[in-house]
Amino acid sequence: MAIHAHGTPACIASGCQHPLCILVHETQQTPRRKVTSVPTNQVRTHLLALLAQGWTLTALATHVGYGRTTLAGIADGRTLWTSRYIAEDILSVPIKETAA
Repeated sequence: MAIHAHGTPACIASGCQHPLCILVHETQQTPRRKVTSVPTNQVRTHLLALLAQGWTLTALATHVGYGRTTLAGIADGRTLWTSRYIAEDILSVPIKETAA
């Protein structure tokens, strides 16, 4: 087994659990996650409103181009973060206005 210096790309890629390797790995990953992931609170509210109007998860999944399981995870609250692209696509489906 090759020995790598902690904190180097080779050591991190080997799955090392040394605190320095974990810290460097998390530091490298954080900016990417912040840019591409968003919380699902608003998306979930919008999705539930669409379901209340008669959409099914299968129909919505087909309409926005993602899997039913992806939408189900957001709808039932299991998925707390999602891609901003998925969020934008779900939020782009209009909610019908109802007469008061």
